[in-house]
Amino acid sequence: MSEFLEFLNTAPHEKLVKVNGLDDSLAERLIAARPLPSVEESLKVEGMSEELLENLKSTFNNLDQSKPVKSAPEEVQAVVEEKPVHTHQPARVWVKILRAVLIILILAGTVYAAVIYGVPYIYNTFLRPVENNTAQLSEVAAQQAADAKRLDGEIAALQERVATLEGRADGVDKAIAAQGESLANLDSLQTQLEQKLADQGTQLSSEMNYQINLIRAVDYLSRARLYLSQSNFGLARADALSARTLLGVLLPSAPPAQTYALNEAISRLDLALANLPAYPVVAVYDIDIAWQYLADGLNAVSPTVIAPAAAPTESTPISEATPETTSTP
Repeated sequence: MSEFLEFLNTAPHEKLVKVNGLDDSLAERLIAARPLPSVEESLKVEGMSEELLENLKSTFNNLDQSKPVKSAPEEVQAVVEEKPVHTHQPARVWVKILRAVLIILILAGTVYAAVIYGVPYIYNTFLRPVENNTAQLSEVAAQQAADAKRLDGEIAALQERVATLEGRADGVDKAIAAQGESLANLDSLQTQLEQKLADQGTQLSSEMNYQINLIRAVDYLSRARLYLSQSNFGLARADALSARTLLGVLLPSAPPAQTYALNEAISRLDLALANLPAYPVVAVYDIDIAWQYLADGLNAVSPTVIAPAAAPTESTPISEATPETTSTP
């Protein structure tokens, strides 16, 4: 081994690079590490391995065989020195095989453990939350679809109601316009009649004047009811006041059969005017009753109050008188 160590410490760069697997950089590092105190110290050089060391030994042996034949003791010594090299090779092969088998077993155990424990862990940690989130998203999407469908139905119903209310509002506006036109026509008719009668030297009869003003009062109340349906309480109060003024003027000349109903209508209008515009809900009830009296032609009569009959009392039994006996003298 001392000769091989001498070879490591003295071999030139050209011989070292001829060794299989030993390149220029490794040869330079090996030369820079000289002198090597032992063969094992060469394994500490970066890039040096046992396989390269064996290649160096093979190269050295080939060089040694090319030298002249030495004496018998030297040949025996060379054979003795080379024997451990030949006996050492099979042991290294078995070590490599055992190492490869061990690595394979470790890798197989790692794969088995990963399959047994890693797959459930990955499933519970990553896949199951994804599945739960997917299911929740599906439920949320279904709920949103149901809510959207319900909202669409509600929107359609609201649109229908809005259209109905708009139609009613248009109808109310038309009715208010018709009532205003009717009042204007009545005023114009009354003015024309009075003018025509004045040309003839006469006046409008009290009966006709009474009926015209009564119709005007009905129109005022009708329009007041329409204004209340539009929440236009100021105009409703103005028409109710106009109707109340007309009825107050007509009360002295009212027929006796209509006096009670006319008084009741005036009382209801007074209550409605007191509640407008602060309490329109209460006022609507009174205006409706007053309008109903007028629409019925003031035919309502005063209710007759019947006094309750006295309850019969129990009569006490009268005892029969017994005839007195007279004594004869």
